[in-house]
Amino acid sequence: VGSLAGGCSEHGIGAGEYTDVRIAKASVTFSDDCAALADPNHTTTIKQGETVLIYGVSEDTGDKLYLDLGGVVIPGAQQDDGSYKFSAKDTQIDHQGNNTQVTTVTTITVTFAVSGSEYVGKSQTHVDVSCSGTNCNGNSGTCTTTTKFDGVEVEGSDVPDPSPPQNP
Repeated sequence: VGSLAGGCSEHGIGAGEYTDVRIAKASVTFSDDCAALADPNHTTTIKQGETVLIYGVSEDTGDKLYLDLGGVVIPGAQQDDGSYKFSAKDTQIDHQGNNTQVTTVTTITVTFAVSGSEYVGKSQTHVDVSCSGTNCNGNSGTCTTTTKFDGVEVEGSDVPDPSPPQNP
């Protein structure tokens, strides 16, 4: 199965289908609660390029979509308005000494709209750190980073074909 001609919005992506998308990512912006991480002396119009893969698989609960960011894979679905939303959460609990626990919850959400073969969207990463116990020392807070992107569906990209090899 190759890339879907015409984009996701016209055909949908079912089990065993995929599409490659080449995106240009803008600079990261920070929410007010973590704006101190941003470098006020740095501005740029240079974007970062990346090829991502969107594919469908069949699972016990029905067909499922995944967004493969080249190391991180996020589950998602097409929304009622035709846009797409992929989201995943990671929770890590660290026990630090006597009676202190630091919990870090990271949520990644990618949303985009498709028009023909063009993609416009954003990726948000929200990190929430909480601490309970006697040795917290201000070890808590939140931060949300946002990266906007534009993209286009591509064929013959450098993303490997996920379908099994065919016998000649």
